[in-house]
Amino acid sequence: MISKVFAAMDFSGFDEFKKNYDKIKRDISLFKIGYQLFYSDGERVLKFLKNEGKKVFLDLKFDDIPNTMEKGFLSLAKKYSFHFFTVHIGSGIDGLKKLSKIGKDHNVNILGVTLLTGLNTNDLILLNSGSNLHDLLNSRIQMAIDSEIEGIVMSASDLKLRLNMEDLIKVTPGIRYKDDSKNDQKRTATPKEAFENGADYIVMGRSLFSGGTEKLLKNLSD
Repeated sequence: MISKVFAAMDFSGFDEFKKNYDKIKRDISLFKIGYQLFYSDGERVLKFLKNEGKKVFLDLKFDDIPNTMEKGFLSLAKKYSFHFFTVHIGSGIDGLKKLSKIGKDHNVNILGVTLLTGLNTNDLILLNSGSNLHDLLNSRIQMAIDSEIEGIVMSASDLKLRLNMEDLIKVTPGIRYKDDSKNDQKRTATPKEAFENGADYIVMGRSLFSGGTEKLLKNLSD
């Protein structure tokens, strides 16, 4: 299972990134780069990971009109090497289709974000506007399927709804151990729970670096 774990490198710059990278580099081959690190030291970090032979999940969560997303993604794909990329499914099917096509041309798996794990119950009630959670998720998953993107980003608790998503790669963020603080994540799960609920990949940050890969392997085997 350790080959199915993305390390979330949510750090302020290259030095902090490298210090934490060294803790797990022997056991982890997948690395997620989000806003903070990409905007502060992205070019240096992505070049480093490419030279290390690691795979990159560029988590920029595009959410704009189709042509803007298309041009932005093309600029990134021409300049950097990465293997997974996120876009909000709520940005619409036309934009998803454009990124799907370009992603296939550049061997990048496009992942559609269903609902952020930082949303709480009140947020979801407001967002649903009268629809229940099952229907909202189902419609977004169907958009992902219709647009032919490769996968979705979805919380472990939402995976338990067992919607029609068998042909999609399922990436689950918000992974914590039971004794860890949830911080800004509202809907969390342990690594073992996420995989049992159907995740293909999980994303871990603070918990992975504080506990190391030994704690991760123990959680998965318990």
